[in-house]
Amino acid sequence: MEARKTGEERRRQILDTMLRMAGEQGPDAVTTKALAARIGV
Repeated sequence: MEARKTGEERRRQILDTMLRMAGEQGPDAVTTKALAARIGV
């Protein structure tokens, strides 16, 4: 099991993943549901 991330680590993960998804699929495809699924929360 992965150790719990700090608030700053989680924010960085969310931002990095959001930007990657927007680049891959376009900004309209980035939803909170898709983002949560991608990062596993």
